[in-house]
Amino acid sequence: MSSIFIYGCDFIGFFYFSVIMRMRKLLIVANPNPKSFSHAMLQKYLENSQIAGHDCKVLDLYIMRQSYLDYTSVSHDDEKVIISLQDDIVWADELVFFFPVWWWTFPAILKNYFDTVFSAWFAFNYEQHSLRPKKLLLGKQAKVFCTCDAPWFIYKISFFSWINIRKYLSKTIFWICGIKLKKFILYSRLKFRTEKEKEKILQSIE
Repeated sequence: MSSIFIYGCDFIGFFYFSVIMRMRKLLIVANPNPKSFSHAMLQKYLENSQIAGHDCKVLDLYIMRQSYLDYTSVSHDDEKVIISLQDDIVWADELVFFFPVWWWTFPAILKNYFDTVFSAWFAFNYEQHSLRPKKLLLGKQAKVFCTCDAPWFIYKISFFSWINIRKYLSKTIFWICGIKLKKFILYSRLKFRTEKEKEKILQSIE
């Protein structure tokens, strides 16, 4: 009986991890420099996720075809690209973003990605007799890992800036789509950190 019980527990544990705990993760990086710390964080997160048994896809916004971002000339091929990017979001349980903070916000290419891919009738919509948006991406979660060279309080205290990236993402883009922001980490003063300090940051990425 004890052997049957042990095997049963092993099977339940395996089923729980493979079906319930195993996640599909879409990793999105917005940094034009492939040697940047954004890419280093991406690689570390990818490595740790794969070791843990999760399924991952990587989207580098700076190496993919960009013509779909031009509203005035969206071709049939561009629509296919957008649909493919939306399919990746549908596939994913978790969206993970890596980017540098430029002028108090994320790079414009990431904003363009949100504008074109997180579109009405895909990520959200409004119904005729309701003032609240219908959230079409409910059940998904997001993580954000970003960097800056300025002190952290420049971006987090409203006295210094009207823009709080975490609140902006969680209370607007993610909120209207139904995505839960699970983690937001801003690594400040990056250019002043030693290689040892940067390596310590990478070891903490998960």
